[in-house]
Amino acid sequence: AMAEFKAEPASVALARLASDLRRIAETGLAEASARQTDFLEHYQRIWRIENYEELRDWLERLCSDACERLKELNATHTRQAAGEAIDYIRKNYGDPTLSLNGLAERLALSPPYLSRLITEATGSSFPDFVNLVRLDHARVLLAEEKELDIREIAEKSGYNSSTYFTTLFKKRYGVTPSKWRLNHILQRESEAASPR
Repeated sequence: AMAEFKAEPASVALARLASDLRRIAETGLAEASARQTDFLEHYQRIWRIENYEELRDWLERLCSDACERLKELNATHTRQAAGEAIDYIRKNYGDPTLSLNGLAERLALSPPYLSRLITEATGSSFPDFVNLVRLDHARVLLAEEKELDIREIAEKSGYNSSTYFTTLFKKRYGVTPSKWRLNHILQRESEAASPR
């Protein structure tokens, strides 16, 4: 039965395909020219196959191994890309021009894909995550940089508008930045005055 399928060009093509599939399974890449020994091994294997079902099973196994490897590589790439994006946001939150499109371009990803990665990694959408990072930083400034006014803190946290900053801060923490700072100062004074 297989004698009909064992035409020389078909055997060569299948051996090349098998070599590429094995290379993908081993390294994640199909090299332009497979190793000669690898090719010969597959070529000889094809000639030993007795029937169509055996050929199909062998090719399915090679494809399955290659697919598993590609899934692993994709998962690794996804984790790395999400990590790079999150690190970039944490380091550059103060840039008011920080945007999904700009970051996606910087990381050579599509904006929808990057958005999905960030949502999956953080549980928040891109703008929500950026605001969380900015507002956390703003709280640190409110607590530690008493000489800065609210407008300066908003700017250092990546907001062009102190009104917008105040609105987001109040929505997140339940009080305005000024009130939060006052409460923080009073709490520190209370802790300092209480006997230990």
